[in-house]
Amino acid sequence: MNPTSLKEILNSDRPFKYGTYIGKGFELFGKNAGNFAAFSILSVVIMSFAGSIPFIGAIGSRYLLVPALAAGFLLVAHQLNKGERTEFGEHFSGFQHIVRLALAGIATTLIMTAAMVPFLVANGDLLSWSWELKSLGDTFDFNKVIETFPGFSSWTLLLFLPMLYLGVAYSWTSQFIVFHHLNVWDAMEASRKLITKHWFIYFLFLITILIIGFGGLIGFFVGVFFTYPIMLCIDYAAFADLTGLDQVEAEEQVDIYVK
Repeated sequence: MNPTSLKEILNSDRPFKYGTYIGKGFELFGKNAGNFAAFSILSVVIMSFAGSIPFIGAIGSRYLLVPALAAGFLLVAHQLNKGERTEFGEHFSGFQHIVRLALAGIATTLIMTAAMVPFLVANGDLLSWSWELKSLGDTFDFNKVIETFPGFSSWTLLLFLPMLYLGVAYSWTSQFIVFHHLNVWDAMEASRKLITKHWFIYFLFLITILIIGFGGLIGFFVGVFFTYPIMLCIDYAAFADLTGLDQVEAEEQVDIYVK
């Protein structure tokens, strides 16, 4: 992606088409429902196996597998959006970007953890309580959790806002990596700057997507295999429109032929 295109994306005043993106996401899912659901099931199997590996399994699953597998859904959604035919194996194309996706996941985690420090410092009792819960292990007792909850001053919620802001603002980092081929920091900053222009409505948009996802918990969790790719397709639809994804790629192809 050329810098001019990125600058144009970040300076554009495209409206956030809330309902349109949701409808588009369902439409994209419908074009590939069987493969999306099958890949969802396979993804769970892969992550479950990886998570069972002692010590490194959970970390590897979180920072290597989860972002790469999710990117596969997004890349296939992009192909469908362009009217191209897709094959099941193309869902694994997210692994082509696994290094930058993993580094982005680590970087955003570190930054958001740092942003959380003031809230934790102001609520030392809450931090101690969380460590005590962790030590309970298999003896976890929900009633004891409620009884021992130390509470916290409402004003300290203001200290939680930086992490909330960044958590939402960095949501499109992976899409800037896989679609616009940016490096980790540039992708994080591009995501932050673009989403900041629509932060509140995008926050509500994420809540809507999560509600759709929770709907998949009905029916012995089977629905999750359908709602998870729907969630990603909806988010992709918003990203593709606000970044003019198809238009940018068309411009780049013209540049290539001209050169």
